[in-house]
Amino acid sequence: MEQAVAALAAIREPKSLAALRGILDTSNDTSWNSAAIRALGALGEKDLAPRFLQIAENLKRPLAPAALIALADLGEFKALPQVREGLKSRNDRVVLASARAAGKLLKATGVKADGVRDRLASLLADADSAEELRAAALDALLALKDTRLEAALTACARDAGLEGSSLLERTERLLRERKIKLNLLSNH
Repeated sequence: MEQAVAALAAIREPKSLAALRGILDTSNDTSWNSAAIRALGALGEKDLAPRFLQIAENLKRPLAPAALIALADLGEFKALPQVREGLKSRNDRVVLASARAAGKLLKATGVKADGVRDRLASLLADADSAEELRAAALDALLALKDTRLEAALTACARDAGLEGSSLLERTERLLRERKIKLNLLSNH
């Protein structure tokens, strides 16, 4: 879906908007609707923000993750409370969408939102979180050029469970590039 949404956003075919709106208005298929919501957000259809906000009000809805990312693409600051709540969810799809949305939304709006940034850093450092979620948190912190990144990367590098993973490779590369030294003698 990510590639399809990116392609639609890059091509900007005028007929796509009508087709995507048609899908959203007539389809009962969650996958199609999710793709339509994501693409409409990427295409900047700001008039749909209230509809997407309504979908994202209840994070248990199957379209909520797509709506969160679309709202972030639209720079819709009103989505921040849902993003904050979504980062605490036990549903990995919601956490993943919230992490992606947080990076985009905070960067686009320039909002500080320290609580959201703290949660992204703790998600990256959390050895019990799925690698995909941790990678999304890393992407968000990188996009935000957040100061919490250094400590979270250090914690990530010490996670033996990441051995051989792409997240550990990326973490080590970032530590080298940023010249962050690990204190291997620490009690952590």
